[in-house]
Amino acid sequence: MNFLRWWTVGLTLLGMAMTLNLFIVCLLYWIYLDAAPEMREEFPAVIDSTLLFMALAFIGALAVIPIFRRNRWLWPSQALLAVSAILISEVFYRALR
Repeated sequence: MNFLRWWTVGLTLLGMAMTLNLFIVCLLYWIYLDAAPEMREEFPAVIDSTLLFMALAFIGALAVIPIFRRNRWLWPSQALLAVSAILISEVFYRALR
C-alpha cells in the first residue's frame, strides 16, 4: 500500500507543478501575444497542455482522499487515475509531435 500512496501523491504533485508552470507560461504568452506570430499559433496548444495537467492534478487529488480515509472506493479511484494518466500522457505526447 505504501507504493500506491507514493505513486498517487507523485502523480498529483506532478500535475500540480506542471499546471502551475504552464499557467505562468500561458500568462507570459498572453502578455506578449502580439510580439511574434508564432506565439499566437502556439497559444491554444499551451492552454490545452495546461488543462491536461490540471485534469491530472484534479483526478490525482480525488484519488489521494480514499488512501488516507481508507474508503471503499480506493480501487476504483486508483483505476481512474491510472487510466487517466495513460490517456493524458498519450494526448500530451501526440500534441508534442
